[in-house]
Amino acid sequence: MKQHILLSTMILLFIAGLAWADNLSGLGLNNYETDLSSYKLGELIVRFADVDSSSQLSEGPELVGPLTTKAVKGALSDYILSGADVVKEYGDIAPGLAVVKLPEGMTVAEAFIRFNLSSKVLYAEPNYKFKFFAIPNDPMFSNMWGLDNTGQTGGMEDATHQADAS
Repeated sequence: MKQHILLSTMILLFIAGLAWADNLSGLGLNNYETDLSSYKLGELIVRFADVDSSSQLSEGPELVGPLTTKAVKGALSDYILSGADVVKEYGDIAPGLAVVKLPEGMTVAEAFIRFNLSSKVLYAEPNYKFKFFAIPNDPMFSNMWGLDNTGQTGGMEDATHQADAS
């Protein structure tokens, strides 16, 4: 019961935070939520609870045969939200961490709620895009074409990670 109250409170705070996201001008984040480039549409970052791929789940889809952890998470994703699938795993960063591709027409907000209500998910969040607000003070930064490619060595301009503020 306490978990449901805590989860409901977290969801309400998240939604309230999105509603107030327009008022972040002091941080250089004007219209953060209304700017759809702030997160990838159609994706969530999900951390699944520890799931043993060789045993049957107490709640969720029926698993047949030996499955990889990605296949188990994919089956759970599809069970939580029909058509959702795991596209990338990041278990080396945090156990159970994965990127879930949402089905066509599903909003990130609705998927966020569905995944966070599942007992097989520790947390889910939008796949936010981050941008640096300052250029590094490294005196050799201009030579690091892999971080900010301006074509300085004959390469394609802007084929980089955009580590500068542009």
